[in-house]
Amino acid sequence: MLRKHGVEASAYFSHSIRGAKGFLATKADMMFNCQVAEMAADCLRANWPTLNLYVPAEHEDFVQLAWEKKYTLEDKILEIDCEILEVRDMMIAYAYQGVISNGMKIEIAHAEKIRLPVFIYENVNETADLASRMLNYMYDKTVK
Repeated sequence: MLRKHGVEASAYFSHSIRGAKGFLATKADMMFNCQVAEMAADCLRANWPTLNLYVPAEHEDFVQLAWEKKYTLEDKILEIDCEILEVRDMMIAYAYQGVISNGMKIEIAHAEKIRLPVFIYENVNETADLASRMLNYMYDKTVK
């Protein structure tokens, strides 16, 4: 909904955990990739403060521990991520250094299946343009 001080919207912020190294990524690599994703999400929030943004990296400590202790499996984690995605207005895929991981591909495919718009970008320098494209989508969805 459009409101006086901004646009209320929610988005799922898809990003790579393992990065370009894939299954060879170390725990340090994964922590770094999550920190990069969090910084990119913060840049987006700076451009759109009223955006309700779900960023998996902000919950990765719990997920990583559950996975290491074998309380859950990767496919189950992605299944939950897709359920979280379903209640959002849109999906953002942050392809840092051009990487779209297997998990991101699953999330993108799910978003497309449920007809959720997907906005893909690679560089935080594109954040203002990304926010503008997303706002235009919400405007068109709300006003038209």
